Amino acid sequence: MKSCALAAQNLMLAATEMGYDSTPMGDYSHSQLAEIVRLPDNHIITMCIAIGEKVKSAPPRPGEMDYNDVIYYNRFT
Repeated sequence: MKSCALAAQNLMLAATEMGYDSTPMGDYSHSQLAEIVRLPDNHIITMCIAIGEKVKSAPPRPGEMDYNDVIYYNRFT
């Protein structure tokens, strides 16, 4: 699983370098996706990544904290 996560991270970084946006996808049915792509029984899906061109910027997240409230420099909280 760690190797898959590292590979996914590198894929997403490469996509960014090429001017694309990407995001990991987590809320999907592994079994349904395996059926759609006709995945052999001896394989598993570890992660899905959406890669494409951004149509618009994401809206601000409600309740997002200011960096100064959550980041500490040169000390342990």
